[in-house]
Amino acid sequence: MKLLTLNLWDGRLLQQALNLLAKEKPDIVCLQEVWSSDEIVRIPADIFNSLDSVSSAIGLPHVFFSPTIKSSVHSTNTGFGNAILSNTPFESTETVFIHGKLQDRYSSLTHTSNTRNLQKCTINVGDKKLTIFNHHAYWDENPEGNEVSKACMQKVSDEIQKCSGPTILAGDLNVWPKSPAMRVFDGKLRDLTADYGLNSTLSQLGKVDNVACDHILTSEAVHVSTFSASEELVSDHKALMLEFEI
Repeated sequence: MKLLTLNLWDGRLLQQALNLLAKEKPDIVCLQEVWSSDEIVRIPADIFNSLDSVSSAIGLPHVFFSPTIKSSVHSTNTGFGNAILSNTPFESTETVFIHGKLQDRYSSLTHTSNTRNLQKCTINVGDKKLTIFNHHAYWDENPEGNEVSKACMQKVSDEIQKCSGPTILAGDLNVWPKSPAMRVFDGKLRDLTADYGLNSTLSQLGKVDNVACDHILTSEAVHVSTFSASEELVSDHKALMLEFEI
């Protein structure tokens, strides 16, 4: 199977992202910073329909969307947050807020930064159950993170500890591999970003250089075939790709 994770950057380079997804044909996609809307919103450039565009373009019919904010754009209900797409039906789905809470009826006047949730889903792969977590983590300017970063990541680790069997955590975790926040996974999950020596997961459009802030982590029951970061320009982040068996 193939999993791809990408911070979609609000869909600013949506067509380029769609081209990459169509070429790679992943079985599972984990997205961060993605928009979804009840109806088509053409301005600006279809970004508010980016989740539907991804699902349609690459034929992944099963979509699990967890907004961190909800708002109205051109009288249409929209949401912004994280999404998991799969070619296999979800057996279960769950959203856990790690920092803050859902900002319903969002506006610039009520904006609260660093609202973060964790997505959890299970799918059946043959006679085995695979658990996938998708997360866009708490952000601090320092890629080392801070005490809040560590406390939030501990909440993520606690949720993962509830699971047994093959498990994957993917997403923009906003800290690099040597951060204290990443130590909460030591002895539990393998950080492929660290093990494969990625120096940066930000593209040439990223705010800083040489920060490997996007990660895929796997449990022992997930057997890694290939892992890489795409060099195609699809966002201010690079897409990470994992081919695996369980």
